Amino acid sequence: MGSGGIRGERRERGPVLGCGDCTMCCKLVGVQELDKPRDTWCEHCEIGKGCSIYEDRPQSCDDFECLWLQSQSKSDPMGEHLRPDRCKVVLGATTKGNVQAFVDPGRADAYKTGAMGRLLGAMAAVAPVFVTIGDQRRYLTGGLPPQP
Repeated sequence: MGSGGIRGERRERGPVLGCGDCTMCCKLVGVQELDKPRDTWCEHCEIGKGCSIYEDRPQSCDDFECLWLQSQSKSDPMGEHLRPDRCKVVLGATTKGNVQAFVDPGRADAYKTGAMGRLLGAMAAVAPVFVTIGDQRRYLTGGLPPQP
């Protein structure tokens, strides 16, 4: 991510697999320290490349690691088709361990279709899933019927 940083490298946690050219969190997730609202590209994001202030990025950016990226070091990682820039959904964990899905408003149905719809349906069957699309918030629980 710019400034010589490697996407996915964490200063105190050691290296993990990188984000590649995915920068969807830089659009869909708000950053309080930068007064950056959700659903707008961060002024420091070089779309498809990374963060121009990577070495000095805010703590909330340093702390955030989407569930797709976290899964890449597991024995059964999420597929490339679920990478946020491809499916238009960034999955994160809430402080209470629930799933938060930030959905690109340009693809408002992305959370309920295809592989993402099936994944969120399975997740919602076990724990609440919070879906944010623009100013709308939805709460999924008990399973979401997958759509083609």
